[in-house]
Amino acid sequence: MTDYNDVIQEYALASWSVLERYRIEEILRYDPLTITYKAFNIELDQLVTIKEFLPQELVIRKSDNEILAKFPSDEDVFQKGLKYFMEEAEALAKFTHPNIVRVLRYFKANGTAYMVMSHEDGETLRRQLDRMGPDNTMPEDRIKLWLGDILDGLEVIHEKEIYHRDVRPETIFLKKDGSAMLIDFGATRYALNSESHSENAVSPSGYLFEDSYVDEAEGRLWTDIYQLGAVVYECVTGQEPPDIQVRGQSSANDEPDPILEPLKQAGYRGYSKNFLDTIVLAISSSVADRQSAIKALAKLRLTSNELVPVKEKKEDILDEEISVSEPDEAPAEEILLEMEDTTELQEIKDEEVGDQPDISEVFQAENEKKTPIETDEEVSVSESDEAPAEEILLEMEGIQLSARRSKMRRLANSLISPNFFKLRTKRKPL
Repeated sequence: MTDYNDVIQEYALASWSVLERYRIEEILRYDPLTITYKAFNIELDQLVTIKEFLPQELVIRKSDNEILAKFPSDEDVFQKGLKYFMEEAEALAKFTHPNIVRVLRYFKANGTAYMVMSHEDGETLRRQLDRMGPDNTMPEDRIKLWLGDILDGLEVIHEKEIYHRDVRPETIFLKKDGSAMLIDFGATRYALNSESHSENAVSPSGYLFEDSYVDEAEGRLWTDIYQLGAVVYECVTGQEPPDIQVRGQSSANDEPDPILEPLKQAGYRGYSKNFLDTIVLAISSSVADRQSAIKALAKLRLTSNELVPVKEKKEDILDEEISVSEPDEAPAEEILLEMEDTTELQEIKDEEVGDQPDISEVFQAENEKKTPIETDEEVSVSESDEAPAEEILLEMEGIQLSARRSKMRRLANSLISPNFFKLRTKRKPL
């Protein structure tokens, strides 16, 4: 692909240049066939996205922004590509679906064609994968979040016998609101490829399949499924699937399919078996397997209501842990009474504890009465003054029994007090 700086200098419209009612602001992305700009609709005061048909292998841009074929032999191929580009824009303009890029209008100018689309904040799956870490892989739950949206989008266009034919991480757009949509359909790409046989005008080799060159609608449908499976494969393994010809050669040599070992390693990292098996079906060379993959993918489809961001999941888990010990909800009236009962009983208990003498203190006080105080002078104690050990033990038991009886009397008095019965029958207005 042409270097970004070369694209800006040789091909792209300059920032702040005006294209009909639109002011060009910046380049959002580009590929060998198109350049996509962020632009501003001056009349309606709104942001839009504009895609320009500009096959860099075939054309040059003049200083007045006009597009010309590089050589006379390129003119025919360029005009056919231009025709397919306009037909694609016309077909997409009929859809209003959250998972399909919204085409607002299309027109010809500067010797080429333009497609005006609604502007969405977000980024392509490719850019997000580039930030996922050293192995460029994505967790299974996160894949399923956008996978359901892309399956919905494909289902809608397939019902109208329209096919994407260029599903890649670069053509899956992840919006800031968490949803995903299909962008940059590939009919023009493959039409030009069949005319020019240019290797630079096609998808990466891992996303190609022989069905890509079949004109029948059925072949194009299975191409979309194969390419979607290849995208998921890359998200799981961090690499594109091997070229289909390489895989075919391995099969002819009775060797394992080279896609299997990376998927096996992914299984060790926590991806589920059903999920990995579905990928194998989707990128199988057998159309029958890909038919089975459609059903398997449908089972994997999850909505944003079933999968939530990690932060929300954490909050839900915390709520569950808190609610485990919570009793069934009681009427507000009963709750108020229980609070009063608890407070009153706690006060009674505190009073009892405060009034109740410590047994060890009582024994020490009594013992001090019976035990002489030590002084520097010698004190003679007659045998008659010394208390027998049996009497000391009896006195200790008597003190403890007296303390218990005192405690029981206080508790009984508090339980039969008018305040206690008044507390149990009191009702507070809500």
